[in-house]
Amino acid sequence: MADLTVIRNAVVITPTKTIDEGAIAFKDGKIEALGTGAELNAYPGFRHAEVIDACGNLVCPGFIDRHLHGGGGADTMDADLDALRAMSNAHGSFGVTAFCPATMAAPDAEIERALRVIAVAVREGLPGAQVIGAHIEGPCMSVEARGAHSEEYVRGSPPTLERLDRFIKASAATISLWTLAPELPGAMEFIRAAKSRGVKVSIGHTKASYADVTAAVAAGASSVTHLFNAMAGFHYRDAGGIMAVLFSRGKLMAELIADGAHVHPAALHVAIESMRASNIVLITDAMRPVGLPSMNSFKLPGLTVYVRDGRAVTEEGKLCGSLLTLNRAVKNVNEMLGRPLQEAIQFATINAARSLGIESRKGSLEIGKDADIVICDTLLNVQRTIVAGKTVHRIN
Repeated sequence: MADLTVIRNAVVITPTKTIDEGAIAFKDGKIEALGTGAELNAYPGFRHAEVIDACGNLVCPGFIDRHLHGGGGADTMDADLDALRAMSNAHGSFGVTAFCPATMAAPDAEIERALRVIAVAVREGLPGAQVIGAHIEGPCMSVEARGAHSEEYVRGSPPTLERLDRFIKASAATISLWTLAPELPGAMEFIRAAKSRGVKVSIGHTKASYADVTAAVAAGASSVTHLFNAMAGFHYRDAGGIMAVLFSRGKLMAELIADGAHVHPAALHVAIESMRASNIVLITDAMRPVGLPSMNSFKLPGLTVYVRDGRAVTEEGKLCGSLLTLNRAVKNVNEMLGRPLQEAIQFATINAARSLGIESRKGSLEIGKDADIVICDTLLNVQRTIVAGKTVHRIN
């Protein structure tokens, strides 16, 4: 990719401002310049650059989803590179440029197979959104807060250093996140060991007390998996784990599923105001049918999940992951809560990058960062997705 490409006639969303009549130039997969169109007219090589006309649309950083299970009819636990390609293409069409495939509670051997495939995807790349690393969700969780995860594989599966090292080896050290219930035996030692090995621990699927969460933060836990969901509530005399998260004073970043079903808009508002906007990360927790509207049911270990009224639910109507897309999550935060669009975009870009420790190269439109770019209209309908300077999805 030797030649300069310029997107012009755009509303460019940067970390500090919105540039009307803006333009952004990139070359060799990296952002080279950005500013007004007039400013970039004088940029070296501009006159011979390939030009993409944004037609007055928004130009945003690529969305980053640190927690999704499937899409395009595929799932992480298929442990197949074609499955990850399907997920990559499906979510790329919704503006995702980087993601963490999430596992589910299963026999360790099955998780290790999935991790080995994820490692290949990290090393070799995918056709759409790129894999950053794995998100281990299960089996180290509370049986009572396991959600749709199979009790068979959760019960009696405490976090151990042996499992940590075995999974790291299977993944070729490409595990980004590990969801953990901090009340489990050995959790504090596990958190400290994971941190020392470069694996970030996220508190989730838990009945943890206020003290449990506080101890986990002190040990090195850095985030929370889908805040409010699969977590114990609180009483004003017994604050509980959720209150510890809301009162974490910038020490934790919190995932939120903003589909209007998993979390009430008022609870979303409380989380943002309590934890500060810089600590909120939008995720999808997406399942197989995302990007494949014809799919009306699918299997998970021990149960069948149905698509009903735009939700993924069990036979009893219990939510099981989501059918959310990340561009829609951003739109929902903007519309349901009245939060500024630029702020909502940050929840799915730079905040997500910070939570994964990759903010030096991804998450914002800045010179020197990866040219991961989304062109979308003001309703967040994606017109084009660019990953490392290459268009992987476009409308028309």
